[in-house]
Amino acid sequence: MPDQRSADVRSIEEFEERTEAFLDCVRQLVPALRDHAREAEDLRATPEAVVEKAADLGIFSAMVPRRWGGLGLGVRALAEAARILCSGDVSLDAHFPDRTRLDDCQDAVVVPGENLRCS
Repeated sequence: MPDQRSADVRSIEEFEERTEAFLDCVRQLVPALRDHAREAEDLRATPEAVVEKAADLGIFSAMVPRRWGGLGLGVRALAEAARILCSGDVSLDAHFPDRTRLDDCQDAVVVPGENLRCS
């Protein structure tokens, strides 16, 4: 019978694999951020095309618990994602502080079993 320590190590390794898969998807969004940087500056918001690309990649499921079909990742993954995304458009952080509302994300859908859709 496997001991608890072995199970914990496997659990941590699996979590790290999910985190890295998520960050790989985030990296795929950087070219879209660069392509739409001027539009984002003019809008003072993230362009719809970038939001749609992020949704298509399944990025919005990062913090959704696994039991609800998300990735169940932690703050480290979000911090690293922010760092990666800002490499595509450094003004990205200015789009969020006091303008982000829950109803802005009403169209983000998490489909159980289809969290990340990038390769």
